[in-house]
Amino acid sequence: MKALNVDDRDENLYFLETVLRAAGFEVLNAHNGVEALALLDREKVDLIVSDVLMPQMDGFLLCREVRRRPDTADVPFVFYTGSYTDTRDAELAERIGATAYLIKPMEPAVLADTLRKAAEQGAARPLGAGLEDESSYFRSFSESIVRKLEEKAREYEMLSRRLQGAFDEKVKEVADRLHVEDTLRLSEERYRAVVSSLAEGILLADGAGQIVACNDSAARILGLPKSQLLVSTLSEPLWTTLRGDGTPMPAGEHPLGRCLRTGESSDGAVLGVQRPGAPTIWVSANVRPCLRDARNAVTLAVMSIADITAQRAALERIEQQAHMIDQANDAIVICAADGTLRYWNKGAERLYGWTEAEALGRRDLALFAQPQAQLGSPLARALDQKSLEGEFHHRTKDGREIIVSGRLTAVRSGEGSADAVLASYIDVTEKKQLEEKFLRAQRLESIGILAGGVAHDLNNILAPILLAVPIVRMRVSDPQGLMLLDTVEASANRGAQIVRQILTFSRGLRTERIVIQARHLLKEIAELIQETFPRNIEIETDLPRSLWTIEADTTQMHQVFMNLCVNARDAMSKGGTLTLAGENVTLDENSASRFVGGHPGRFVRLSVVDTGCGIPPDLMKRVFEPFFTTKDPGKGTGLGLSTARSIVEQHDGFMGVDSRVGQGTRFDIYLPAIVSAEEDTPVLSRDLPHGKGQLVIVVDDEFALRHISESLLTAHDYRVLTADSGQQGLALVRANLAEVALVITDLLMPGMSGVELIQLLRGQKPSLKIVAISGTVSPGGENKPPPGIIVDAFLNKPFSAEQLLLTVNEVLAD
Repeated sequence: MKALNVDDRDENLYFLETVLRAAGFEVLNAHNGVEALALLDREKVDLIVSDVLMPQMDGFLLCREVRRRPDTADVPFVFYTGSYTDTRDAELAERIGATAYLIKPMEPAVLADTLRKAAEQGAARPLGAGLEDESSYFRSFSESIVRKLEEKAREYEMLSRRLQGAFDEKVKEVADRLHVEDTLRLSEERYRAVVSSLAEGILLADGAGQIVACNDSAARILGLPKSQLLVSTLSEPLWTTLRGDGTPMPAGEHPLGRCLRTGESSDGAVLGVQRPGAPTIWVSANVRPCLRDARNAVTLAVMSIADITAQRAALERIEQQAHMIDQANDAIVICAADGTLRYWNKGAERLYGWTEAEALGRRDLALFAQPQAQLGSPLARALDQKSLEGEFHHRTKDGREIIVSGRLTAVRSGEGSADAVLASYIDVTEKKQLEEKFLRAQRLESIGILAGGVAHDLNNILAPILLAVPIVRMRVSDPQGLMLLDTVEASANRGAQIVRQILTFSRGLRTERIVIQARHLLKEIAELIQETFPRNIEIETDLPRSLWTIEADTTQMHQVFMNLCVNARDAMSKGGTLTLAGENVTLDENSASRFVGGHPGRFVRLSVVDTGCGIPPDLMKRVFEPFFTTKDPGKGTGLGLSTARSIVEQHDGFMGVDSRVGQGTRFDIYLPAIVSAEEDTPVLSRDLPHGKGQLVIVVDDEFALRHISESLLTAHDYRVLTADSGQQGLALVRANLAEVALVITDLLMPGMSGVELIQLLRGQKPSLKIVAISGTVSPGGENKPPPGIIVDAFLNKPFSAEQLLLTVNEVLAD
């Protein structure tokens, strides 16, 4: 069943709602008859319980309307009232169709049972039962309402007398003394002196609403002479009265008029006084009844007014400023000395995620997630130092750590010590990340420049070694000696590859890929880490001989797997097992879609598996981000995994990662397989070409390179002259201009560079063949001279004897 509960007092609604719910009713609440009828338009109910005396529409009118409406005529209607009950009220209720008329208070259980029975019995009688005519009803209704209003007025009068006892006693005393002329004169003089000295304006109005007295302050505040004020009435005022919201106030709402009609007092009523051609004046008004006649009607009321125009304007300015602050992009907050948030603007809501309601009054918002190295709370430091500027690490509602640039200023209340901090913050996280990336890029650029210089020197060191090996090999016949030469040559080639890899990383040079057996690659890495990693890490391999081959740059692959192995080592600080594994796999579209950049095909899956601490789930999505690292400052650049994935993607492959915290991590590298090849493609040896006695001039500032080149070319039937500088080389060419067939010159030498030498030689003998060599690798890593240099061939140091002899033969053959 559903019941409608109607009462203008919330406490009565709550009590009766509790009783009705205990009786099994679903309850709808209304504060007066108008709200009740609106609910009945939308809802069908089984019982209506109503008070009698309510604003807008009382209970009698509501009952009458309910009985007149066809859809509610049969709904049981029960009055439950304690307001000034009279037997005539109960009779009127019965005559207009009420089911029952109950008097407060009643025991909840008895009341619940009575209401339940009333709902079950249905309507007691329809509208009109017992009513002779419409006029009879309104006469009875009016009498009842008058009785109740009189009782209400008496109640308010009694309350007013209790609250204003002392004041009313004084007024009564003055009224009594009006009959005594001497006493009246003395009292009036005192009254006028007191009232005239008040800063507040005082106005007295008689029962008709005529202003009969006022003080100078009232005239000053209202901006009218007292003579005009004393002819003003509520019905014909000299100004327009405004509500607090600025809209015109009807005469019936004026607190002075209400007091004269009902005896109602008012405190702190905000009124606007608007006169043509004058600014609006805002006052705070207090109204009290002073005198009553024999019928208890108010015959004199007093209204005191205080000018609040300036305060209201200041408040409006504060509200405007608060609105402007809310529109600011900066987060602006005010914290008490104990960290309690007192102010939180819209910018703070946008930056941190907490709404104003969530933030104000709290002290536990994790705004100050400072690193341990930064001592002292920013709040405490700002209070101590009066102001503080800097960058701070804060945390948002969703747990993100952000970097903000902030200014904190201590705020003092009066002359006392600072008891709050005004802080403004702006998010600079992205800016700091860009700055950090820029600085790292600059460092990498510096490393690249340094790497170029180191590569030049190393190439000059490695070049004589590689050139000398074939010469020595021709002079050595014992197997052990040849084996040592092979080792020297392999080591020199490996060194050259490392130099090339450094330049590849720092300058982005092109790489050389060959068909290799991945099993051999991982075995080499396993042997290396077995010797260099801590002994509490066990190295295991699972590399079947049936692994397919791949096409890859071996040096780059070394870099990829060494990065992964080093990360695995760091994850097993207390020891564990590191496994290198390989497997042939074929992926379809569905399987490949699980990986970023994955595609179907045949792959060699190479895995690095550790039993370390694992990666937390919230960090898994960031492991491949450039510059992201969980290692301590100075122990990691955050480039290892991003570089590894970049290299794998350059090889048309992709990577996968799986990790469990406390169990370990597995990285899988998928590289396209070359199924037809079985082993690494060997380099076929061939006979090296010989010269025909041509004169070759070698120009290089490195003695070892000149000496080895001279020995190699001489051993292969060339005549050789050497020079250690560009000037000496130019002199040799001029001295042998008719015979010289070829000049081999370094590009970077002290004094006259190789570039200048080449330009001069082209002027001396345009047909002269020239081969340029350099330990500084050309852009792109190709065997091409720098732009603007015209030569017949170019060799990057270090080069092998075979490369040199083949190049010399090809150039002279043209």
